[in-house]
Amino acid sequence: MAEENCAVDARKGVSALVAAMRIERTGREFYERVAGCVADDRSRILLKGLAEDEEKHRSELQGQIDRLSRSTEWSPAEPAPELMDLVPSTVFPFPPPGACLALKDEVRAMELAIGIEERKTELYRKVASTSQDCQLREAMSSLADRNEKHRRVLEENLFYLKRGGSWYGYEPILDG
Repeated sequence: MAEENCAVDARKGVSALVAAMRIERTGREFYERVAGCVADDRSRILLKGLAEDEEKHRSELQGQIDRLSRSTEWSPAEPAPELMDLVPSTVFPFPPPGACLALKDEVRAMELAIGIEERKTELYRKVASTSQDCQLREAMSSLADRNEKHRRVLEENLFYLKRGGSWYGYEPILDG
């Protein structure tokens, strides 16, 4: 069995990870802000959970940065510019604190969240496919898979919201 080459380019790896951490921070901030202003309980719970997951992802990324940084010394790395186009940059008009979003705005927020997860999955797959560092490849593939799951959950929630909060478009025909 041939042994896999796991060369480490620490500077390039850290640069990609710094970009990924910015994306995770942006995602967490987005989820926290939207969770605070959605009326739908299911959406709020989902978004709060996703915000927590984003923070866990940031912690994992920091662990990879620490691992790669041990072998070399340099000034703090800048994010890889070729990856920064994946940072969510959509501006969402948030209502005043304590106000809830109208259903159409909750739908829009879910669509933006899906876009965040798609871009993050793309970033992690790109880093995984171009890294020669085995541990970094594995970590990025794992994060990509988890972000893909987040996207699917968000799509299910979007399906729910587009039906006005009722599953499969069910609306009672008779009251009482």
